[in-house]
Amino acid sequence: MTEDPEDRLYSQWKEREPPEVEIQDVKPGAYELSRAEYDAIDAVNFSTAKHMERSPQHYRENRVHPKPGTAAMELGQAIHVAILEPDKWTSEYVRGIEGDRRYKAVKAQWAELEAKYPHATVLRPAEYDQVSALRDAVYTAPHNAGVAAWLKAPGKYELSVIWEHEIEGAEPMLCKGRIDKYGRSPEGYIAEQDLKTCQDARPRIFGADVAKYDYDAQRAMYHDALQKVAPVDYRASVIIAVETVPPFCGCIYELGEAELAAGREKYTRWLAQLERARRTNEWPGYVQEPQALQLPKWAYPMEVI
Repeated sequence: MTEDPEDRLYSQWKEREPPEVEIQDVKPGAYELSRAEYDAIDAVNFSTAKHMERSPQHYRENRVHPKPGTAAMELGQAIHVAILEPDKWTSEYVRGIEGDRRYKAVKAQWAELEAKYPHATVLRPAEYDQVSALRDAVYTAPHNAGVAAWLKAPGKYELSVIWEHEIEGAEPMLCKGRIDKYGRSPEGYIAEQDLKTCQDARPRIFGADVAKYDYDAQRAMYHDALQKVAPVDYRASVIIAVETVPPFCGCIYELGEAELAAGREKYTRWLAQLERARRTNEWPGYVQEPQALQLPKWAYPMEVI
């Protein structure tokens, strides 16, 4: 009987003991880790490496002075938990008190709620209701039947992958990634899947978001990482895009070889630049010599184009 490559990867997760939070030295492989355990691993990840797209100086600034999460990022995290980890949604998120928190009575009620649920995140009522409505629409609305089928297919959620990225002429660079879901498609083939929220999930619009926010680089990075720790003949790389405004429509996008190649060019360039910056301790910003300025095409008179 032929061994299922998915089962082989699952067996790796079962056999490996998750490292404790204080342990930073971990071997390449696939792990089921808590967020704290994952964060404790000293390795390069997509969220930090992507700053190399602007410059090594931007990367260094982000590492030395990381920016706090924005309200949009926190809402996005709540949506991820509600859709991918419903048990955590009910235990780690609480609906806040109606009313203006500038008023003493409302402020006191919020303080009581936060004291009652010290380990939970208290969301404003509008945000909590938005996330709940989005979750319900994703799983039960007829117009999201395809999305729901993907989310309900068997798989593992929030999985951590540790691997060594090879750089010519240098020591391998330890990297890490946290994959939203790894498992089966509704049709049964293996897929690593990522949930993204957006304002507009139509192909042309969301495709621009993929390029703008370097989602293609993230998918290529994780795709290649999984091939290192558990190679298979075919593994799909999928983005499930869900709009954050009613009627909360979603789409399923599978990245082809061209999209993965575009993303691979980005992330391998970033890591090569990072290795060079670390080795030389030089963290340049933008080009300092005069250079030509390019306006967008629409800004030029037709006769100039």
